[in-house]
Amino acid sequence: MRRTSNSASQEKVYISDISAMNLSQEIRDGLQFVRFEEIVDADSTVFIKPNLTAIVHKFGITTTPLMIQTVIDVVSPLVKRVLVGESNGGNYQFSADASLRTMAFTT
Repeated sequence: MRRTSNSASQEKVYISDISAMNLSQEIRDGLQFVRFEEIVDADSTVFIKPNLTAIVHKFGITTTPLMIQTVIDVVSPLVKRVLVGESNGGNYQFSADASLRTMAFTT
């Protein structure tokens, strides 16, 4: 795990090896590192755009459904509402609604 911070400009980077075994904890650690709870009010709405650039999950191309769901699960208790949204992908070859449904997210 590598954490860097430039206090003069407030830029932060959190880099870590993530697996299904430690996914929730790594997301929590990353949010703590960027001070999520200090910069996002508990009554906020958080919008997640997961990069679903294909109608089905493709390794190395789209965000895994497990990652999306885990981010939702970790962030939800910290804010009032979490929304997941996506734009049509693949040069408009398929709709975002289709991607969200295929990957088990409802629209």
